[in-house]
Amino acid sequence: MSDIFSKILGIVLAFILLAFGPLTINALTSDLTMKRASINEVTNFINKVTDSGRTTEAELADFYLGCASHGVVADVTVKRYVKIVNPDGKGGTYTSYVLSTDLSKWNRGDVVQVTFKAIDWTGAQRILWQLLKMAQPKFEFTLAGKVR
Repeated sequence: MSDIFSKILGIVLAFILLAFGPLTINALTSDLTMKRASINEVTNFINKVTDSGRTTEAELADFYLGCASHGVVADVTVKRYVKIVNPDGKGGTYTSYVLSTDLSKWNRGDVVQVTFKAIDWTGAQRILWQLLKMAQPKFEFTLAGKVR
């Protein structure tokens, strides 16, 4: 009797490994590809801004569309920090950065900061939660660059 039970258990475990293993690996692979593509999109935008020193509304719209086209629903924010050099009262100066809402014209020394926050869970995160009850954090990163 125990021999039949172990055979049935072996067949069930083999089915689980054959069915859910490749599904999980495929979802994780596409998830990692999506993350890498999103990081590349943000890096390319920061490089464009730091090299040219300006952005247009069309470039911003193209950037937001590019971030949304990689398979993740995300909230992307672009911030501009304006460099201000102030006297310190001792004959020297100190530098501070002030957040600005004007994203069209950038000055030398300004900082562009892009924050990418995933809103929804990815397919791999859902599969890992359903199968293993393991919750990964949502995908979020911030990159910055200084205008040359």
